[in-house]
Amino acid sequence: MMASTSRTMRGVIQLAVHVRGSKSTRMSLPYSPWPTNSPDLKPIEKLWDHLDRVVRAIDPQPCNLAQLATALESAWLNIPVNTFRNLIDSLPARLAAVRNAKGGYSSF
Repeated sequence: MMASTSRTMRGVIQLAVHVRGSKSTRMSLPYSPWPTNSPDLKPIEKLWDHLDRVVRAIDPQPCNLAQLATALESAWLNIPVNTFRNLIDSLPARLAAVRNAKGGYSSF
């Protein structure tokens, strides 16, 4: 699975998700700049956490860099498209929570 983004002139982010063996899914999201250091607003952080949990659950654990790379690639390719969609759909609530917390800690 590959995801690519592009910012358009109208303030909309075009997101294309390519899943091996199926059609691409395209989504348009309103673009809103957010603080670069807020982990609550970085969906990729949730994906890194997911990958970490999946790889740590592998038995036996990868023993070298090549095995780790293979495990991470496999985990990444097997993330359900719905996971990406849920992260995207949660962005408005994340933005509101960070705004309400005035940039501080939020429940996300």
